[in-house]
Amino acid sequence: MWNTTSTGLNRTGDTASFAGDTFELIEFDYFPNVSPFFGGPFVGPGVFGRAAVDDPSFEFSGSFVNFTGLFDLEVALPLDVPLLAVLEHRPGLDAMPVQVYRIVGAQAVLPLQGAVGLVPLDLLSLRAYEVDAVGLTLWHDGFSGPSPSVTATLTYHALIVVPRLVARPEDLLHVAGE
Repeated sequence: MWNTTSTGLNRTGDTASFAGDTFELIEFDYFPNVSPFFGGPFVGPGVFGRAAVDDPSFEFSGSFVNFTGLFDLEVALPLDVPLLAVLEHRPGLDAMPVQVYRIVGAQAVLPLQGAVGLVPLDLLSLRAYEVDAVGLTLWHDGFSGPSPSVTATLTYHALIVVPRLVARPEDLLHVAGE
């Protein structure tokens, strides 16, 4: 989910500046690559808050001045298996719970081992964001050069936002089917 006015396409910055232009974004990320330096693969959801232009490092770091996310969910998501990723925005907890489930039938899900965590919202330097769109995002990666950084084939069955807490993840299967 993102703010269509304040979110640009340069999420990562580039070799000259890390100043990405992605603000007011709540996202679920999956980084399937494995590197000797970073490890991986990772489930890495994150939250970018409003542009913190008064922060002294804003000119160099841009959107990453006001960012929080998870960096330690090292888990491989299975291929060719229906999955359900659930992100819950819970300001009262000061966190965003994240869980990935494997769909095992029309009415059942099983938690995917290791794919659960909390994005700490208290790490945002400017705790403000408004979102007005939901969808799939594809970013330009300024560090990968002119060639595409990811080539993927994706089958997406549903992308839904439920404006309330859901008691059981299985209940989302019914909402997605409507």
